Amino acid sequence: MRKRDYFHAHRMRSCLEDYALQDLGFSGFPFTWCNNHEEPNTVRAHLDRGCGDTGWVQLFPSSRLHHIHTAASDHLALTVELEPNSVRRKDKQTPRFRFEAAWT
Repeated sequence: MRKRDYFHAHRMRSCLEDYALQDLGFSGFPFTWCNNHEEPNTVRAHLDRGCGDTGWVQLFPSSRLHHIHTAASDHLALTVELEPNSVRRKDKQTPRFRFEAAWT
């Protein structure tokens, strides 16, 4: 690991510890970043994570984090499903989430 990478990794670990954040885990493809090079020069890494503190995890105990493929970025999008097992009422339409290209 390069010195600069170690510095950033150490700061990230310190932040997680200082705020008692827990990794939420995930479902989907295990890597969230790709350098978009052809094989054998492809590099993939699990860079992006979802975290929550103890209160958040207790408030949403059955939440799920998903890695979603997107053509707009070299990173996979992350989406959190807060209540995956809940049944939505048919008389109450939930607006669809729309990803805006300007966010990238």
